[in-house]
Amino acid sequence: MLSSHLAPVASLAVLLTLASGCAQGGPADLRRSRTGGEDAGGASRADAGPRGADAGPAASPPPPTRPPDVPGGVPRDYVVSLLQVAGELPAGSGMVPGFDLDGHDTTSAADPVGCGRTDFASPPRFGSYGGVDSQIGVLLHDAAAAVAGFDANAELEASVTRGGTLLLVRLIDVGDPVDDGHVEVLLYLGKMADPAMAPRVETVTWEGAPHVVLSSGQHFVIDARSIVGGDPAHPLIAFRDAWIEGGRLLSAPATFTVDIGLPGDRSVALSLERAQLAFDLGPAGLANGVVGGSLSVDAFSAAVVTLANDPAVTAGLVRTIVATRADIDADGAAGCEAISLGLVLEATSAIVGGSR
Repeated sequence: MLSSHLAPVASLAVLLTLASGCAQGGPADLRRSRTGGEDAGGASRADAGPRGADAGPAASPPPPTRPPDVPGGVPRDYVVSLLQVAGELPAGSGMVPGFDLDGHDTTSAADPVGCGRTDFASPPRFGSYGGVDSQIGVLLHDAAAAVAGFDANAELEASVTRGGTLLLVRLIDVGDPVDDGHVEVLLYLGKMADPAMAPRVETVTWEGAPHVVLSSGQHFVIDARSIVGGDPAHPLIAFRDAWIEGGRLLSAPATFTVDIGLPGDRSVALSLERAQLAFDLGPAGLANGVVGGSLSVDAFSAAVVTLANDPAVTAGLVRTIVATRADIDADGAAGCEAISLGLVLEATSAIVGGSR
């Protein structure tokens, strides 16, 4: 019974987190975002100590010193061309891209701070550090092992390349793409500028395997439901506190609440807590990107039940599945109330104008 429901629960985790309600035919309403800082909790990439693939627990270095702010720079627009739920990279390495969301490197199932869920080390190209929390990826791995033919990342790749999940990234205030003490990252849902056109795609080798990705230089418009008052300067999701260090952009933690409209006048709401992102800036795109955050087990379970709309998918069943991988003590009361998420991405240059 449990294994037969792993696949839909894991798939819903991906869909809900991406706020891809627009691809489901219902209005996606991303109603509120709160930029991070001290009140958002969690730890940034720079807060976690460096660790190799087989080293011991990460040590916490001193707080990072940001480069000076370099004013100026024109906006830079990108479209996410490849999106995956974070798993072992490379396969079998034990290393997983992500963030240390709870500020603690859990190395043993007996460690109560990390709810007994052993943390990962990040691959070097994503930043060599330990304490990575990324348990939804483990949940997906469980689902793939239990359900023949289940592959959430293949579903994600297809949704991106068919145009069902178009995520636009705009960088502003980039005065220096190598070292800049303050930049902002604005995120939008996107649409093809010409509704009659399908996205152009190409096949590339990523992690030693062929993947179909979006091609560069395509024209998009911003989905009007992802901005306030029709103004692209006011997206509902933005990382207002970010910086570039050595060519890699890092953000402070933030919290976003996402409301997803569903058919039949239904909706679900989720908050992604401790949300962070990082990626390398290149001449034509963003590479080695990672997004992380945590979801309340109770809220996520309730959202899955609402979205599934299936009597067999009960709140108790879903919570049982999700709780097996809960790894974040969200309120400091010695419980495991949240589950961590990691996504990896690549993005390519895009032409973005107007909204619809």
